[in-house]
Amino acid sequence: MVKVLGGMIQILVCQSIWLKLMGERVINRTVRLINKYDPKAAIIITSHDKRYDVEGLTRYEPKNNKLEIDRFTEELVEDNICFIYGDTYYQESQMEIIIRKQREKYSVDFFGNSKSIVAIKVYDSIDFKYHVDNVIKLFLK
Repeated sequence: MVKVLGGMIQILVCQSIWLKLMGERVINRTVRLINKYDPKAAIIITSHDKRYDVEGLTRYEPKNNKLEIDRFTEELVEDNICFIYGDTYYQESQMEIIIRKQREKYSVDFFGNSKSIVAIKVYDSIDFKYHVDNVIKLFLK
């Protein structure tokens, strides 16, 4: 979890974070880029798996993660948090845009393309939690 600009960033886990590209693991590159554009960010990876104890990260074991949408660790969600997807190889320019983006109109910004989301920036945690709860209710119907 990266809360941006001195805040927190949560890295969402998946196996491809261990891939090495150009001599650097995807997870290490992500941490390096986050620190480059926000050296004060608290970077949290949510997992019960101790293999994710990676330098530069704090591993947090979520209280609830039964559904896919639970990846947004509810007890850590707060205003100005950014969820960075760990299975993405970010270009430096992309990470800079995600980290430095400031709220314009909406309570949440999504980053990605028409096929996938690679980061979510939450400016209003109450509004975000409301929408996540609605999606869970619809999913469980």
